[in-house]
Amino acid sequence: MTDLAIRDRNEYRRKLEANGFKLLGAGFYSMVFAYPNDTTRVLKLGTDDTWEPYVRWATENGFAGNYAPRVYAYKRLSHWLYLASMERLDSTVAGIQDERERHDTMDAIFDVQRGHEEGYRFVDIKWPGLRCFVKRAQYEGFTGDWHMENWMVKGPRLVLIDPQSENRTSPKRWRAVGPTIQAGR
Repeated sequence: MTDLAIRDRNEYRRKLEANGFKLLGAGFYSMVFAYPNDTTRVLKLGTDDTWEPYVRWATENGFAGNYAPRVYAYKRLSHWLYLASMERLDSTVAGIQDERERHDTMDAIFDVQRGHEEGYRFVDIKWPGLRCFVKRAQYEGFTGDWHMENWMVKGPRLVLIDPQSENRTSPKRWRAVGPTIQAGR
C-alpha cells in the first residue's frame, strides 16, 4: 500500500464520518462503516487488495449472499481506492458469544479447508454447500487468511468476507481491470 493510498483512505474516512457514517471496524486494507439510516448495509472503503476479484468470483458463481458477502454496489475511486455497499453481517466468528460454538465453528472451517474428513458430517448438516465453496475458493487461489475475524455470521450463515491478506490482484484467472472486475483468460 502506498502513502498516497493511505492519505486517500484517511481523507475518505473523514468525509464519510462527517456525513454520519460510523466506523465499525478496520483492517490493514479496509474500513467498514455503518450507514447513518440503514441497518441492513455497510459501506466498505478499501485499498488495493484481493477483495474485488474475490467478490466478483463469488457473485458470478452463486456464492454471494451465501458463503460470500452480497455486494449491492461497487465503485473504484482511484487506482488504489474503492467503495462497496454490501450486506451488514452480525459478527465475526471470533464474536460468537458461546465459546464452544465459536471453537466448533472454526474447527469445522479448518477441517474442510485442510481436507480432514472427520469434520465433514458436522459441516454438511450445519452448512450444506460449505465444502463445495471452500474447495472452489481454494482452486481459484482465494486462501491464506481464513482466521476468525475474516469469517462472519449472519443468522445461521457463515460468510468468508476476505480470504487473503496479500496484495495480490491476480489469484489464478481473476484480475482487477479498471473500474470493474473481469474474469481473465
